[in-house]
Amino acid sequence: REFCLHVIPSVFEVDNNMNGPLPPETGHLVDCRSVMLENNWQLTGQLPQTIGNMTSLHSLSMLLNGPKFGGELPSSLFQLKNLNTILIEGNLGKEWSLPARVEVGDDTQLERLLLEISERFSSLMWARMS
Repeated sequence: REFCLHVIPSVFEVDNNMNGPLPPETGHLVDCRSVMLENNWQLTGQLPQTIGNMTSLHSLSMLLNGPKFGGELPSSLFQLKNLNTILIEGNLGKEWSLPARVEVGDDTQLERLLLEISERFSSLMWARMS
């Protein structure tokens, strides 16, 4: 596996060279405030359920990633109290979906969710939580 990571005190950015699945250890980045996954054509699988351990996470952005990266968003993502924004668009191949039963806690700060359902039909799911 090749990783090209740019770690700024509270940002985890992976751009261009990552291949294979995101390791479960990604969830160990508990002080990380922002995750940006962009232009990773060889990235595969789904987000690990351990992303729910990233208690300082404010924003998650996944843009223009490859055809084997996608699937159901981990339910643990929606339990993060500080998460404000989820942006997923322009990814090729596998579609992203919400868990069958999404439960957003009363004490969470999630305000924006942009989830591109299918690039082929340019349909978008957008929600403003309040």
